Amino acid sequence: MAAASLHGLAYPTDIEASAHPTDIEASARWYVDDLVEPAIKIDSHGFIHLPSGPGTGYRVNREKVEQYSVTVRLFHDVRCNTKN
Repeated sequence: MAAASLHGLAYPTDIEASAHPTDIEASARWYVDDLVEPAIKIDSHGFIHLPSGPGTGYRVNREKVEQYSVTVRLFHDVRCNTKN
């Protein structure tokens, strides 16, 4: 996920690692309606600013996932079905 990659770049262990381009681009370049919020945006200087919040700061919009899903399969853990 591109959003997760952004968070890794925010705290590089090697300063040179942040000097190389990545495959992260603005959401609007590839998606009409991205599934992550907030949308990934690039400012006028070419920087992507991470949102504040827990984890990466991005969240999946589950309503959009359901809206765009073609097939849904539910998997049940048989270990949870305890019958005496």
